[in-house]
Amino acid sequence: RLTELLREHCELAKLSKVLATIICNVEDPEESFGHVVLEELKPERMNKGLFGDFLKNYKFRTRDRERLMTLAHRVSKQ
Repeated sequence: RLTELLREHCELAKLSKVLATIICNVEDPEESFGHVVLEELKPERMNKGLFGDFLKNYKFRTRDRERLMTLAHRVSKQ
């Protein structure tokens, strides 16, 4: 049954993989993300209200929001 489903939805599976792939080697000079040096990034004090609003806006589940808030708080203290 699984083999049959994979054959039937092969193109959709390939498209899903492409859409889920994060491309890191950006060469577009207009794309600011391509110029970031990972080693130079430093965590800053987190705006808890803004981050919480972001998580609510994108409909994160309550337990996931709480976990992410805890993790973000830990990172911002380092």
